[in-house]
Amino acid sequence: SSGINAEYGGPYDGILAFSQGACFASMLLSMSDLASQPSFVILFCGFKSSITKHEQFYTSEVDVPSLHVYGSGDNVIPLEMSEKLTTYFKNPVTLKHEGGHFVPTSAEVRNKCKEFLKSQLPS
Repeated sequence: SSGINAEYGGPYDGILAFSQGACFASMLLSMSDLASQPSFVILFCGFKSSITKHEQFYTSEVDVPSLHVYGSGDNVIPLEMSEKLTTYFKNPVTLKHEGGHFVPTSAEVRNKCKEFLKSQLPS
């Protein structure tokens, strides 16, 4: 196998990433073949890289179930950057909260994450 599984000792069920890690995860997912894709990804405060050399990672849609959580009050990653990243995923699930650049712990976010994870379980 190649990609994520071979290089990082997988297989893995999913990826959870924050900020720059979410940016990197989105690029990593675009490089992996379908045989090595994780089952899902949860990205907090993610964004599309603005480095010209990274444009190659945003040429096709990532077909991995995804949950994108971002804050309207984020002063590090503007809302528009997080929303832009979602356009590179097929059928993204999004959750916008009123907070800033952090992983929120409100009941709303916890429930949305639980709901998303349950939807990824085998039938």
